[in-house]
Amino acid sequence: MGGTGLEPVAQRVGGDGYNPLWEEVWVTWKPGVKPVLVGQDTQIDKLEKQGKMTEQDAHIVLNAPILKTG
Repeated sequence: MGGTGLEPVAQRVGGDGYNPLWEEVWVTWKPGVKPVLVGQDTQIDKLEKQGKMTEQDAHIVLNAPILKTG
């Protein structure tokens, strides 16, 4: 996204419970923690419970439906 090296992590795409509204949160690695690639929201929850990162509500909601093409 814009050369920042940050990419979105989506909970669910398609099927039951799908919602095109994305609630944006900021995650921060705690000092001394070696960052790892995060690809699923469940990883964020696990890393937060392990005390490796913090999550903060950005108070931003994006309307960004994911469309299938091709």
